[in-house]
Amino acid sequence: FSFAVMTLVMAVLFYFLPKVDAQSTTYTWNVSSGNWSTPANWNPNTVGPNGPLAGDYVIFTNTGASSSSSTINNVVDGSFGGTVADLTYNSVSQSPYIYNVTQIPSGTLTVTNRILAGGQNQPGNTVSAWTTYAFINGAGTLLFTGTNFAVENYASASSTFLTTCYLDLS
Repeated sequence: FSFAVMTLVMAVLFYFLPKVDAQSTTYTWNVSSGNWSTPANWNPNTVGPNGPLAGDYVIFTNTGASSSSSTINNVVDGSFGGTVADLTYNSVSQSPYIYNVTQIPSGTLTVTNRILAGGQNQPGNTVSAWTTYAFINGAGTLLFTGTNFAVENYASASSTFLTTCYLDLS
């Protein structure tokens, strides 16, 4: 290969590598209900005055999850910037189940890198399944422009009940 050909190949490879923002921060939802634009609703408090920034990662865990799939516990409100890099729902529970319910009442929530519902590795058991429930609803739009969209949990195959994961986009 000539130097020019190798340079072109390297340029193409770097173009398609995932973009990583050195300023990205991971924020975890920490209240039972509220707006994405409120810095104190995230742990740590967001640097942006209106919630996470476009390069940031947001995670919804058991903290703030509700006991009903119809109870909205986080709202992508109009003051929020509208874009994050990663969106993760990884709450996990056994019966009685808990739910992360995101409402997009208007506008668009854009996720540029990854959406993950689940991702938990729980031991299988004989009582009930470990389950992740995530709901995204409202009149607004979820726009995913990334390359990694997964709905999955992991468990031992030697148990009666395995882990399950649900993402409802209705």
